[in-house]
Amino acid sequence: MDVRNIVKQLNISVNYIDMDKPGYATISADKRLKFVFISTRYPARVQKVTLIHELEHIAMQSGQTALYHATVSAKMKMESEINRCVVYELVDDYIKHTGVEPEYINYVDFMQLNDISADYESFVKETIKNYK
Repeated sequence: MDVRNIVKQLNISVNYIDMDKPGYATISADKRLKFVFISTRYPARVQKVTLIHELEHIAMQSGQTALYHATVSAKMKMESEINRCVVYELVDDYIKHTGVEPEYINYVDFMQLNDISADYESFVKETIKNYK
């Protein structure tokens, strides 16, 4: 994922601020103004993953704010969908920057490096195995 290109294409204002949570995205009612806020309290790697996560929300779910807030299960499903996209982007970024072929990626090390929850272990394995 070329973060700079996506930010430019979607006309998103990215702001790094001091806050407790890692980040969040918000869009104006008319959908013309898009903002991502990233906390400066977290390490650079967490900031990068959070930025990718929030950009995915805007790119994929910007018209679904009501659904996101409708029920806990809807929110959990949408977060899971975004987290799966983030895993793919992280695998893609890792392969492009290290030159390591997918079959040689140690998924446990990869998950630790990227602070990926064990809940996504099977998806990480599947993503690495089927990476194209």
